[in-house]
Amino acid sequence: ENYYRDIINKTNGLLIPGGGQDLLTSGYAKAGRLLWQLSTTVFKDRKYPIWGTCLGFELITQFYANNTLSDCDAIDVSNSLTFVEPIQDSRLLQDNSIVEVLKEQEVTYNYHKKCLTLETFNKTPELHNNLRLLSTNKDKNGIDYVSMFESRDANYPIYGVQWHPEKNLFEFAYNAKYQNIPHNSSAIKVSQYMSNFFVDECRKSVHPIVNAKEESDSLIYNYQPVYTGAKTNYTYEQIYLFNSHKPNHWSVSIGPLQTSFFEQFVTIVKTSIEEVLKSCSKNQLNNLLNRIVEYYSHPNPNIQVLADLQFLSHIVSNHLNERKNA
Repeated sequence: ENYYRDIINKTNGLLIPGGGQDLLTSGYAKAGRLLWQLSTTVFKDRKYPIWGTCLGFELITQFYANNTLSDCDAIDVSNSLTFVEPIQDSRLLQDNSIVEVLKEQEVTYNYHKKCLTLETFNKTPELHNNLRLLSTNKDKNGIDYVSMFESRDANYPIYGVQWHPEKNLFEFAYNAKYQNIPHNSSAIKVSQYMSNFFVDECRKSVHPIVNAKEESDSLIYNYQPVYTGAKTNYTYEQIYLFNSHKPNHWSVSIGPLQTSFFEQFVTIVKTSIEEVLKSCSKNQLNNLLNRIVEYYSHPNPNIQVLADLQFLSHIVSNHLNERKNA
């Protein structure tokens, strides 16, 4: 808990991104819940803003009430928004020109298979007493679901969007799974508005306790992104690989083909990929590449693992080619 207290002390706000994690048992969920609890109790006088995008939106709903999400189909679709009137006194929707774009144009990109239905929101006091409904959408089967909310209490500035503002700005590489991300000028303006709004909310928070050295050491510029878009058909256009632990050598044995093996292995390799692969022999690399190919025919593949393995196979192939040319 002290680690998360330190995070709040040294930051102006929390953005909970989208992704694919269990909302009860994952580290993502546990960290998000603890940060939310601390921000609304121990640090309640700081007005510490929280923003949730897609899975982050869904996680915030779980802070207030469990089992609020339902299956739905909003995969690879851009929508306009249906606003719940009146919205004039909404903190988030103060720019009428942005509201008109959101109302009239399909500029909000969705990629989710869980929804907080309008019915569930309306019949759950823990939700509608704490969160103000701003807009709704329909999934591909006509199910009405919540697409935007903000906290009713401005002293606890919490915001959630079920859609992805960031993709309009940053996801341009061709990917067969993402065909409908809007990139027109209106879509870009909406995304910029949302990011500017949240940064301005963070500026209102009490100044964090951090010196210039700590701040510079924590900047994302200390890390190099890896381009993974068109080269690998990866889920994201670029990713960061954080070396959270450093195994001394490649120590994972290639046992029977199991989903759990690859989930564990990919987690290890992604954190220190270059160091791990450089310590592998050519036989080990070839063996690993063969097992990656074999996994593609697994009867019950994990979709996210498949995406990770596409990226991993690209890196392994590069290592083999470098050794062949050496």
